[in-house]
Amino acid sequence: MNKRNNRLVKNAGYSLVVSAIVLAVVILLNVLVNAIPVQYTRFDMTRTGLYTATSKETEECLALLDQDIKLYYLCSSGQEDITVKTFVENYATLSSHFEFKVIDPVVYPNFASNYDIENITSNTLIVVNENLLDDKGKPLFYVISGGEHSSLTEDDLQNGAVASEFYGWAQDINAYYSGVTAYYPATFMGEQKMAQAINYVTNEEWPQVYVLAGHGEKKVDYFYDAISNDIIKFNSLTLGAEIPEDCRMILVFEPSLDLTQQEYELLLQYANDGGDIMFVMARSTESKLENFAKLFENYGFAIDFDHYVNEISPSKQYNDDYPFIFYPTLGEDIAFETINKKGIKFMSYYSMPIVELESHRSSIEFNKICNTTTGYLAQWDDEFPDKNTTEYITGAHIVEKYDDVETNIYVFTGVVSDKSYNYLAFSDILKEICDVTLAIEIESVDLAYDQLDLLQSEVSFWSTVVQIVIPAVVLVAGIIVFVIRRRK
Repeated sequence: MNKRNNRLVKNAGYSLVVSAIVLAVVILLNVLVNAIPVQYTRFDMTRTGLYTATSKETEECLALLDQDIKLYYLCSSGQEDITVKTFVENYATLSSHFEFKVIDPVVYPNFASNYDIENITSNTLIVVNENLLDDKGKPLFYVISGGEHSSLTEDDLQNGAVASEFYGWAQDINAYYSGVTAYYPATFMGEQKMAQAINYVTNEEWPQVYVLAGHGEKKVDYFYDAISNDIIKFNSLTLGAEIPEDCRMILVFEPSLDLTQQEYELLLQYANDGGDIMFVMARSTESKLENFAKLFENYGFAIDFDHYVNEISPSKQYNDDYPFIFYPTLGEDIAFETINKKGIKFMSYYSMPIVELESHRSSIEFNKICNTTTGYLAQWDDEFPDKNTTEYITGAHIVEKYDDVETNIYVFTGVVSDKSYNYLAFSDILKEICDVTLAIEIESVDLAYDQLDLLQSEVSFWSTVVQIVIPAVVLVAGIIVFVIRRRK
């Protein structure tokens, strides 16, 4: 009996030791696996690469990163937006300069107040650079607000619900036809938002772009809003005694009133000194814009303000009934990467032809960047234009290089600058002049899932297979197995 008890004790002790060893190995393996960076243990299996930042712009942005950045993800336990959290965790592994931390506002209720942030929403990301200080002497930071990441109705928004900035929202058409105004997250903008944040907290000086005012210019808030979170600062410019020294470029959007002689001389001197200007010109019924025309003539081109271009090529035409609205061809002088990459067409509306003058300074180079394939001219209010067709230039890039000074003049006519995606082409020009990487270039990830479309007969067939045939087969197989075993 004693021998048997000893044997049992020995076996129990052996089992206990083995169990302890196995437990220790499991704990050790768990620690080692958790120490491995997530990019080696977690794989993005989504069709669109939802959790991975792969764009060329992100590579360029992070290649220049030489400052330590802290990424604080604020979210209460159990309320995480898995898409946002997983993406940010993966993003943090792209550079050794990132430090990622999850902050629970319940445990640390005053954390957001360190950055003067009020009414913090769940799943908010705070990007902090402690190496640069703002005007108040606090670390430079950028906030990407979290919030709701599922469908929202107008009532939800009025009752205080907040839509997450990580997503691009679209109106729910099905809900609209049901009499409800609702929105859903159509795209994920995590990579774009991160690029904006990194640009913001790592640059002390932003390129200053000035927008001419005081001549009845068209307001293009849509353009400014689209790029306002990027690394370019827009300022209003009223021409006075001088143009600010920090001006990287002047934008002129569809003026309806002419320049004064003093303003003309200021702009001319600015251009002669190597300043860059982009003009978007439209017909004016209030002024002949003679000083603008004189400025253009000085740089070797003219705009035919008396005519507009009609496009007759079906492949380019916006609508058969509206030939004055068309999609011109974008030239190769400028790499219009953003608008081309997004598959969006540049739109023109009552564009006036741009003509290179036969005589101009030899240092001036005229390049077409926007033109029709086959078009004809029409005079304003002319119902029967002469339809002699040819190619017309509606956008040009004029470069003058002289004594180590380079001037760039960009001019477009009749483009739709406030209600189209033409701002993407303008952003490519700003990128080239200001020598920056713009987050707006990064494409959002489409959250729409591919649908499997079946005919009604196919739906009926597969419903029968799944709901009747398969269960019946399993039941019959079970009965057969039962009978065989009983006979044994």
